[in-house]
Amino acid sequence: MINKLTRRLLGFLLFSCLSLSVIGQERLFDMHIVRLNALPLAIGSYNVSYETPFSSQWSAVMSANFRPMGSIPFEKRVSNYYTDNEVRFNTIKGSNFSITPEIRYYFLPSSALRGFYFGTFMQYAQYGLDIQLDYVGGKYKHNPSKFDLDGTINTITVGAAVGHQWRISELFYLDWQIIGPNFGLNKGHAQAVNTNGRPLDSGQEQDIHDKFKEFNIPMLDLDIQTSSTQVDIKTSGAWAGARIGLSLGYRF
Repeated sequence: MINKLTRRLLGFLLFSCLSLSVIGQERLFDMHIVRLNALPLAIGSYNVSYETPFSSQWSAVMSANFRPMGSIPFEKRVSNYYTDNEVRFNTIKGSNFSITPEIRYYFLPSSALRGFYFGTFMQYAQYGLDIQLDYVGGKYKHNPSKFDLDGTINTITVGAAVGHQWRISELFYLDWQIIGPNFGLNKGHAQAVNTNGRPLDSGQEQDIHDKFKEFNIPMLDLDIQTSSTQVDIKTSGAWAGARIGLSLGYRF
């Protein structure tokens, strides 16, 4: 379903870009701005974007975000959110990559990419997970079964954004993307593999299945299969997010 949706969205985006290019062909690539978003840097993520105008009020933007695998922000708080006497989280790590094409409309004519704007965008994102946890239920309370969960979730979303961009000098711009909600679909797969040779019996399999089911994540559908040595998890359903940004841009 995601692949079919991706093809349709890419086709729509390409059609929109070509249409705007015809409308303002003389303006295409006569101005360039590259930007670095300062907000994601606080959590070890890197977001860069490139913008060029189609006309006096239309522009195309391409953004990319990358966060290498590492400890997630507020890891302790996330671990404490799920409190259970039989499942204990040791480490929670995550990564993220996304690419986001966007079309912007600036409300001021001949704005040279300044002032308030409205944008529509599509985003493909991939989220990586690496979680180490102990299952201390049953007969292994003092020597628990250890699991290493590794997997990815892929998402396709579309959204709209509002913001304001200032030209602060001859070469530098400041872009404030106020809010950019987006909605779409997700599809993911993860496996939690037993790493210390403490297989689960049938009762423990059902118990740990139920424990994973207790993760009540809005809109995320979980399909969980368990065996004595691993847990197989598939995700599907809706997905939602929001983009914000405060980016310093350089014009060339």
